[in-house]
Amino acid sequence: MKLVPHRKCLVVIFLQVFLFALLLYINGISQSVNYPMQLQAEEHRHPQKNTSSLKEETKKREFEDHPQIEIGAKYDAHLPMVPVLEEGNIASIPSHNIANVDNQKYLFYYSHSGFSNQLIGLARAAQLAHSTNRTLILPPILPHKDDGDGRSAGTACNPYIKSGKFIRIAKLDATKCLGAPKNTKYVKFSEIIDLSKLSQTTNVTFVDLCEFVEKEPVLTLQYFHPESPVQKVDLDGYCTIHHRRPYSKMVNHFQSIFSNSTVAIIPSAFVIRSSNSQSEAFSRNFLVYPPSSNLLAVIHSVRARLPPDYIGLHMRYKDKYNSEKCFSENKTEVSDMIQHENMAMMEKDGTNGTSSVFIASNSQKVVTCYKQFLRKAGFRTLSLSDVLEKDSSVLASIKVPLSTIYLVLDQIMVSLGNRVVLQSKMGISTFQSTFQRVIVEWNTERSELKLGEDWR
Repeated sequence: MKLVPHRKCLVVIFLQVFLFALLLYINGISQSVNYPMQLQAEEHRHPQKNTSSLKEETKKREFEDHPQIEIGAKYDAHLPMVPVLEEGNIASIPSHNIANVDNQKYLFYYSHSGFSNQLIGLARAAQLAHSTNRTLILPPILPHKDDGDGRSAGTACNPYIKSGKFIRIAKLDATKCLGAPKNTKYVKFSEIIDLSKLSQTTNVTFVDLCEFVEKEPVLTLQYFHPESPVQKVDLDGYCTIHHRRPYSKMVNHFQSIFSNSTVAIIPSAFVIRSSNSQSEAFSRNFLVYPPSSNLLAVIHSVRARLPPDYIGLHMRYKDKYNSEKCFSENKTEVSDMIQHENMAMMEKDGTNGTSSVFIASNSQKVVTCYKQFLRKAGFRTLSLSDVLEKDSSVLASIKVPLSTIYLVLDQIMVSLGNRVVLQSKMGISTFQSTFQRVIVEWNTERSELKLGEDWR
């Protein structure tokens, strides 16, 4: 049977397509065969490395070559809708989601030091985010630097000198989100602060780091991967030009560095000392923050267990202070200060005075020492441990370590006293610590204190 010309063309086309498909199939088989042979060759050249480590290195090289590659797509084409993330491995985040759909820009920073200094760092970061129209990514609340998992910044220029190290540590905070909710070490600021109220007050948008990791997996891979580039940053100029830039020039300097960065990561916000007319208001809003609903309930519960009138006493001693010195030092200064404030309560506040003193300190042994001394002097003394001794279940609603919630409650309960007595013994020098500055700020606004309308 003879084929008409147009049918001959169809047959030729069919044969060409068939041969092309066959070549692709043979090539695919060749690659699948060669891949394990390549791995075997690698193992032969590097016998100390196993196959899994070589695969990990392959993934790492692919990420470095393609920062926004869909990690996992090559090895598992059917990604789950709710992915199971490997704790501590940023590269385990699937990046099939659409990235940054709102075209937002973000600011993140290396957080450090004690809780009060973290609040100051948060305030300064928030003002910078406000000035640069960025959403502030909130780091986790850290324990005190002496509590094992805490961290410090060192001298004022350390964050500049060690920018790379500090920023890489900040990036590792994102890995704490990958084990959530099982990982209880990650403590959100929202456990302590009502962020919606704070956002309304400051006109700053906040997003918790873990929420950011979930919402923006592509940006997380791009900016939080340990090998992604970092900037050496000295925003206010103190460490490079040896004088502080005015706030507006500091913002311009920031923009010159990060104008093309969707996520800007800086080595510290606490060390930014440049300020403008809004800085004091930002600081005050964060130091006297609106408590979260759970914290507010705890504050009301603890306050109800204290006398109607009392004097709040806080003593700040040098970290790792030798508490044995407390028993030998002259304590009359503290009792004289308490007596003076007690007289002021009677004269200026129209009360009958009080014999009750709520005692707090960074050293529990100092609290014990002064409780004994003041009781002998005729005062009734209480501490947070005394108040919660019989029932501490009220604290269960706040998912933070006990050391952090005790610190926060000590600070607030001292500030709620009718009068406040502060003593600071920091080695040779005596100064008001950041912790005590927060107490003063809270005590100043004691009548309002953002604790709700039913607060007395």
